[in-house]
Amino acid sequence: MRRHIDTGDGQRDGMRSLLGGQGRLVARGNGAAQLVRLDEIDWISAAGDYAEVHVGGRSLLIHEPLTSLETRLPQAAFARIHRAAIVRLDRLVEVRPGTHGDGVVRLACGAQLRFSRRYREPIDVYLTR
Repeated sequence: MRRHIDTGDGQRDGMRSLLGGQGRLVARGNGAAQLVRLDEIDWISAAGDYAEVHVGGRSLLIHEPLTSLETRLPQAAFARIHRAAIVRLDRLVEVRPGTHGDGVVRLACGAQLRFSRRYREPIDVYLTR
């Protein structure tokens, strides 16, 4: 199921900020606020000018580019692994290296995502913790 969350005020406000130490995202749109706890997020993918947040079996389409969202997520918990994907590191269950420094990760939710060699370092750091 995909639910579209639009802030109503466009790119200027995008998705509302992370709420202090509360560890959740707030998106406003369609007369309601959607709360997403950071510890529930499996991964986030780029969808044009939007970010698609994957939480359990559902996804939320938020009007904010992946690059902007990436800068506001805690680096200890989330890492960009590809130009089109951010993962929650504690959701990694398997890392399969490719031939040129790239590869594939499998997440606890079953998703398999490619990682590029450019974004490999956070995965290596997480695996050596």
